[in-house]
Amino acid sequence: MLNMLLYACVMEMLFTGRNLVYTPIIFFLICFILVVSSTVLCSVDISVSPIANIVWLNENSCIIEFKSILKPWSTIFEDRLVTVCSPYMFNISVVISYNLKNCNAKIYLNGEPFLLANMSGSMERQYRLQRRFNIGIYVANPHDVEGQAEVKFKLLIYEMKPPYRRIIRAVAASVATMASGLGLLYLFIAKREEFLAKISSKIVVPALYFITDKDKALKHSLRKKIYEYLIRERASSLRRIAKKFNVGLGTVSWHLEVLKRVGLVKSMYVGKWLVFYPSESPLDEWLPKFLVKETSLGKTFTMQELSEAIRSVRSRIEISISNGKIDYLYIKKIVTESTLK
Repeated sequence: MLNMLLYACVMEMLFTGRNLVYTPIIFFLICFILVVSSTVLCSVDISVSPIANIVWLNENSCIIEFKSILKPWSTIFEDRLVTVCSPYMFNISVVISYNLKNCNAKIYLNGEPFLLANMSGSMERQYRLQRRFNIGIYVANPHDVEGQAEVKFKLLIYEMKPPYRRIIRAVAASVATMASGLGLLYLFIAKREEFLAKISSKIVVPALYFITDKDKALKHSLRKKIYEYLIRERASSLRRIAKKFNVGLGTVSWHLEVLKRVGLVKSMYVGKWLVFYPSESPLDEWLPKFLVKETSLGKTFTMQELSEAIRSVRSRIEISISNGKIDYLYIKKIVTESTLK
């Protein structure tokens, strides 16, 4: 639960840009409260079947009474007549007193059966170091006359012992959670952009837009080089940019998304290629550059021929653009036809 809260707050910081400086303090308080509550609070939960009644003598002992009138040849079976649960280890003493008439009874204490042979009597059993304790009962009337059964359980819970291993694990998990929270917060504050770029390179997330102006976008050295490269080359595919600067696709995608966010570059699919180009570059300027450098058309036509062909059919190309995509085969067809004319 703590880890889920931690990472939810961290992702909120990343997406909204809020300065949650007090996050580690909040998590320390949450961890401290949970650990202290698990150490100090002692709770025992006793659930009783509807066919039985419970009377508390004090906070650690109670009497549970079961009474029933059985028809001839009938039975009653309650596998969970009484259930005692606690997060702590506890010792329990069970005193059973019973009075049966025309009945046979079998008692299950923590899964162990005891057959009550006499019509009335009592017995006592002690069980040590339990976390869950069940009492079941099976009563049968094997006669053709009405039977009666009355059974009382006196439960005494004593020497409650905290689960030290669980507390140690809880403390360790709390410390680890606080350490990871402090580490993420340090990365977020001290090396905010590098941290976000690494996240975007590892998982598929949209650009986490905290950069809102062009000057701030170009302060990053790699991003500035990428933008200058696009200005110089006029257009380039995502893979070519990553290869040019010898960085991963995720990192390049991050920086290009930031440049798109502030309006410095645009992108468009040309066939299977995702192409990035400067925002002020017109179609008949960046598209020929890309086709010559990265497609087979560059082997057939010169830059001048492609530029003239695309300029002459620009209106047809713009009409054919659908959802930010240009059909490469259509471009190849109309450019070839225009060149042949």
